[in-house]
Amino acid sequence: MNSTELGEHWRQSLIDDKGNNWRGGREIFIKSDNENYIRHILKNSSKKYNTILDIGSYDGYFFDSYSSFNQIICADIFKESREFIKNKYDNKFDFVLLNGNDFSNIKSNSIDFVFSIHTLNRVPRNILIKYFNDIDRITSKNSYVFLQVPDCYYHNSLNHNFTFISALKLKRLLPSFKTTIDYTVSTISPIIIGEKNENENPDLV
Repeated sequence: MNSTELGEHWRQSLIDDKGNNWRGGREIFIKSDNENYIRHILKNSSKKYNTILDIGSYDGYFFDSYSSFNQIICADIFKESREFIKNKYDNKFDFVLLNGNDFSNIKSNSIDFVFSIHTLNRVPRNILIKYFNDIDRITSKNSYVFLQVPDCYYHNSLNHNFTFISALKLKRLLPSFKTTIDYTVSTISPIIIGEKNENENPDLV
């Protein structure tokens, strides 16, 4: 399944036949997260960072926790995400319709905080590599990433048939960031957390 097909799948499952969102009632994936910690990070980060990019904004599940950022950019592969969030929240935000192939329609040096939860896990390997290769371009000098990723060396990622790629490989695609791979925030798959510091020697990161 390619990125476009995945986007169509998620679009169709946004609302079920009973009118419920698939994440309604804190569905199984959200239950596997330390949700309070994620929300704490988002709320506090708005004091330090100006612009947040939510990759795979979907239904805007965490929107209220990052609503205090000066600029909010929601991004998804299907346009319905914009309307869903707009109808749910009163806050102003920009929306980027991702092309399912790269981040070419996101401006260079425009993002201070890159956030993604339960989105990148099933993105095809070649597209995922393109995404990570482009993160350095779209982020500002001092920026932060909080990205849930698949990991072929982690049993829960394998059990959920997530993309077969190692979190360590993805981490190495962010040489300008000082990153760690956190397995405690979610039991589903790890999260790459890190801060960009262009004064760092990439070989030491």
